[in-house]
Amino acid sequence: MAKLVEQSRLSFGKTPVVFVGDPRRCVGILEIHNPHDEPVKMRRLRLQSADPKLRNGCEPEVIDALVVARLCACETKKVEVSLAFPPTTPPGQYEAWLGGLEGARCPVSIRLLELRRLRLSPARVSYTTQAGATFETCITVTNQGNVPLTIPHGTPLVFRDPARGWHQHFHAAVSTRGEAGNQPFLDDFLKRMAAAEPPVGRTRIKRGSGDLAPNESRVLEIEVCVPKKLHAPCNYVAFASFGEATLSLALHLTVPVEPPIG
Repeated sequence: MAKLVEQSRLSFGKTPVVFVGDPRRCVGILEIHNPHDEPVKMRRLRLQSADPKLRNGCEPEVIDALVVARLCACETKKVEVSLAFPPTTPPGQYEAWLGGLEGARCPVSIRLLELRRLRLSPARVSYTTQAGATFETCITVTNQGNVPLTIPHGTPLVFRDPARGWHQHFHAAVSTRGEAGNQPFLDDFLKRMAAAEPPVGRTRIKRGSGDLAPNESRVLEIEVCVPKKLHAPCNYVAFASFGEATLSLALHLTVPVEPPIG
């Protein structure tokens, strides 16, 4: 049965290893040699770097490298090795090394790519409102990536009617134009889709727009403008995109109540 072995009992190829990826998963190919007369299996290696930007919570100078491999006696094999860093680790090129037999070092070059990751909390809100109304909502936005992100001053608000999807228009076009051939059917289908497409609203960031640094959080005050030409009473789902994240709004539109006369 293969057994787990210490990293210092293995030897590595002389070719420098290049790791490429974002902080969540950075992958490279490593040549490993088992000099022993019995099979061994590996789960992880320990990578070291003098660069202070490469961090691992418990031991800042040591990074675990995940590797799943089984080597027979005296076997040499190329295996995939993956590294994981905190998501806010800056992009760039880093130098590190893996330790081998008799204190030998296997040089490692890490090319860390950009990670653009924005988190909204909450990512979905619900409101009861009316067509043409304006209301405000607040959410917390967090930059969970490794590069600055820009929060826009405003974004379009795209509406969808969950009760009337493309399949309803498709079947309606088939029932009326299906026997006339492809072109009349497609024309009717597209006309139905266009006629049912809700108008686009808008959002305005009243507070919190601008650059957001990695690991920074901020409260956004958002003004939501609902288009006037929407059906009521009706339920809509609206989406406001902030580039790396999307805010979803479940809106129930009611009919305006006329004030009593007299």
